[in-house]
Amino acid sequence: TSVDKRKKDILLSLNSIIAGAFRSSSPFFPLITCAVVNYSLQNGVYEESALSFACLGYFKLALTGNFEEARYWADATEQILSKSSNSIAASRARIFLYGFVDCWYMPLRET
Repeated sequence: TSVDKRKKDILLSLNSIIAGAFRSSSPFFPLITCAVVNYSLQNGVYEESALSFACLGYFKLALTGNFEEARYWADATEQILSKSSNSIAASRARIFLYGFVDCWYMPLRET
Protein backbone atom coordinates (compact mmCIF):
# COMPACT_ATOMS: atom_id res chain seq x y z
CA THR A 1 0.00 0.00 0.00
CA SER A 2 1.00 3.64 -0.23
CA VAL A 3 1.32 3.86 3.58
CA ASP A 4 3.83 1.00 3.61
CA LYS A 5 5.75 2.57 0.73
CA ARG A 6 5.88 5.87 2.63
CA LYS A 7 7.18 4.17 5.79
CA LYS A 8 9.77 2.24 3.81
CA ASP A 9 10.91 5.43 2.07
CA ILE A 10 11.24 7.16 5.46
CA LEU A 11 13.32 4.24 6.77
CA LEU A 12 15.47 4.27 3.64
CA SER A 13 16.16 7.98 4.16
CA LEU A 14 16.98 7.36 7.80
CA ASN A 15 19.36 4.56 6.75
CA SER A 16 21.30 7.12 4.73
CA ILE A 17 21.54 9.32 7.81
CA ILE A 18 22.77 6.33 9.86
CA ALA A 19 25.40 5.54 7.22
CA GLY A 20 26.55 9.17 7.18
CA ALA A 21 26.71 9.33 10.97
CA PHE A 22 28.78 6.14 11.02
CA ARG A 23 31.20 7.34 8.35
CA SER A 24 31.71 10.70 10.03
CA SER A 25 32.02 9.21 13.53
CA SER A 26 29.19 11.44 14.68
CA PRO A 27 28.50 11.52 18.39
CA PHE A 28 24.83 11.40 17.40
CA PHE A 29 25.18 7.97 15.77
CA PRO A 30 23.74 6.06 18.79
CA LEU A 31 20.91 8.59 19.19
CA ILE A 32 19.95 8.36 15.52
CA THR A 33 20.06 4.56 15.69
CA CYS A 34 17.75 4.47 18.72
CA ALA A 35 15.33 6.88 17.04
CA VAL A 36 15.14 4.67 13.94
CA VAL A 37 14.63 1.52 16.04
CA ASN A 38 11.79 3.26 17.90
CA TYR A 39 10.27 4.40 14.61
CA SER A 40 10.44 0.84 13.26
CA LEU A 41 8.89 -0.69 16.35
CA GLN A 42 6.03 1.84 16.30
CA ASN A 43 5.37 1.84 12.55
CA GLY A 44 6.30 -1.63 11.39
CA VAL A 45 9.48 -3.60 10.89
CA TYR A 46 10.60 -3.76 7.29
CA GLU A 47 13.75 -4.76 5.43
CA GLU A 48 14.88 -1.16 5.81
CA SER A 49 14.78 -1.57 9.61
CA ALA A 50 17.58 -4.14 9.62
CA LEU A 51 20.48 -1.65 9.65
CA SER A 52 19.25 0.12 12.76
CA PHE A 53 18.69 -3.21 14.54
CA ALA A 54 22.23 -4.33 13.66
CA CYS A 55 23.63 -1.00 14.89
CA LEU A 56 21.72 -1.33 18.15
CA GLY A 57 23.21 -4.80 18.61
CA TYR A 58 26.65 -3.29 18.10
CA PHE A 59 25.99 -0.58 20.68
CA LYS A 60 24.81 -3.19 23.17
CA LEU A 61 28.21 -4.85 22.75
CA ALA A 62 30.47 -1.83 22.51
CA LEU A 63 28.86 0.55 24.98
CA THR A 64 27.28 -1.72 27.59
CA GLY A 65 29.06 -5.04 27.12
CA ASN A 66 25.70 -6.82 27.16
CA PHE A 67 26.23 -9.85 24.93
CA GLU A 68 22.75 -11.28 25.52
CA GLU A 69 20.92 -8.16 24.35
CA ALA A 70 23.33 -7.77 21.46
CA ARG A 71 22.59 -11.34 20.40
CA TYR A 72 18.85 -10.57 20.59
CA TRP A 73 19.17 -7.64 18.17
CA ALA A 74 21.54 -9.60 15.93
CA ASP A 75 18.99 -12.43 15.74
CA ALA A 76 16.22 -9.94 14.96
CA THR A 77 18.38 -8.53 12.17
CA GLU A 78 19.03 -12.04 10.85
CA GLN A 79 15.29 -12.76 10.73
CA ILE A 80 14.64 -9.59 8.76
CA LEU A 81 17.49 -10.30 6.37
CA SER A 82 16.39 -13.90 5.82
CA LYS A 83 13.21 -12.57 4.22
CA SER A 84 14.80 -9.67 2.37
CA SER A 85 16.01 -9.10 -1.14
CA ASN A 86 19.43 -7.96 -2.24
CA SER A 87 18.62 -4.28 -1.87
CA ILE A 88 21.08 -1.62 -0.79
CA ALA A 89 19.38 -1.42 2.61
CA ALA A 90 19.80 -5.17 3.18
CA SER A 91 23.41 -5.09 1.96
CA ARG A 92 24.30 -2.30 4.38
CA ALA A 93 22.71 -4.23 7.23
CA ARG A 94 24.56 -7.43 6.30
CA ILE A 95 27.90 -5.64 6.16
CA PHE A 96 27.35 -4.03 9.55
CA LEU A 97 25.95 -7.18 11.17
CA TYR A 98 28.64 -9.56 9.91
CA GLY A 99 31.50 -7.09 10.28
CA PHE A 100 30.78 -5.62 13.70
CA VAL A 101 28.37 -7.87 15.61
CA ASP A 102 28.43 -11.49 14.48
CA CYS A 103 32.22 -11.67 14.67
CA TRP A 104 31.83 -11.68 18.48
CA TYR A 105 29.80 -14.88 18.32
CA MET A 106 31.83 -16.92 15.84
CA PRO A 107 34.48 -19.25 17.26
CA LEU A 108 38.02 -18.47 16.23
CA ARG A 109 39.71 -21.03 14.02
CA GLU A 110 43.16 -22.27 14.83
CA THR A 111 45.65 -21.30 12.17
